[in-house]
Amino acid sequence: MTCGGFGSGEQRSVSRNGGSLAALAASISWLGYGKQLRRMVVGVFGQAAGVAAYPQLARFAAQQKWREMQDSLDHALRHVTLTVVPASILLGLLSKPVVYVLFSRTKMGPGDIEQTATVMLIFLLGAFAWAAQGIIGRGFYALGDTLTPTLVGSGLTLLTLPLYWLGARHYAHLGLAAASTIAVLVYTFGLWIVLFRRLKVGIAPVIGYLGRTCAASVAAGAPAYLEDLKLTRDRLGALANGITPETIKRGISDILDSVYERDHVLIATGAREGEFAEAATIGHNFEAVIADLMKD
Repeated sequence: MTCGGFGSGEQRSVSRNGGSLAALAASISWLGYGKQLRRMVVGVFGQAAGVAAYPQLARFAAQQKWREMQDSLDHALRHVTLTVVPASILLGLLSKPVVYVLFSRTKMGPGDIEQTATVMLIFLLGAFAWAAQGIIGRGFYALGDTLTPTLVGSGLTLLTLPLYWLGARHYAHLGLAAASTIAVLVYTFGLWIVLFRRLKVGIAPVIGYLGRTCAASVAAGAPAYLEDLKLTRDRLGALANGITPETIKRGISDILDSVYERDHVLIATGAREGEFAEAATIGHNFEAVIADLMKD
C-alpha cells in the first residue's frame, strides 16, 4: 500500500466503518463534512507542492546529487509548513463560525454545526501531516523505493485498527477523527525520519521551523479566536434573556405599529392625486385632527 493508498483507505474507513461503529446516524455526515474541509486545506496548499517537487527530486536522485535533493526536499517541506500550518490553525480557531457560515442554510441544526466544527478541528490537527506525506512519499519514489512506504502504510493500518475501535467505542465520531489524525501523524513522521536518515539530513531544522510557524500562527489567530469567544458569550447572554432574531423582529414590528410611530408628520409632495388622503388621521394636519376629534 503506497502513501496515497494508506490515505484513501484510512479515510474510507473513517466515513463508512467509523460512522456505523459510532451508532449515530448523523456521525457519517459530521465526519464527512469535517474531512472535506480538511481536504480543502491540503488540496489547496499541500498537493501542489508535492507535484511540483517530484521532478526535481527525481532528477537529483538520478544524477546522485544528494545535496541538491536534500535542499529541494527541505524547501518543499518548508513551503508546506508556511502555507498549511497557518491555514489549519486559523480554521481550527474559527471552526464554529466557519462551519456556521458554510452550512447554516442547510438542514443542519445547531447541534450538527457544533459536532461538525469539533470534528473539523480534530482533522485539521493532522492537515500538515497529510500535506507533508505527499512530499515525503515522492522522495522515496524519486529514490526508486516504493516498498518502504508500502510496508509502513500496511503495517500502520493493521496497528491502528484497535485504535479506531477504541475511539469509536468510547468517543464515537470524535474518537474516530482523533484516531485518523494520530495515524497519519505517526505514519508521516515515521517516513520522514526514515527518509532523512537515508539522505543523512538532520530533521531538527525543519521541526524547529514547524514549531516557530505554529507559534506565530497561534499568535496571529488568537485575536480572532478571542473575538469569537466574546461574540459567543454575548449571543448566549442574549438567548438567556430571551433575545433572539424573532423577538427582535417582533419588537420592531410592535414599535412601527404603535400610536407614537404611526402618528408622525407626513408631507404631501403632490406627485400623485389623492396622496395622503387620510393623512388627517395620522398627524398630517394638526388643525384637521383637532377638528376631527371635536366631532366625536
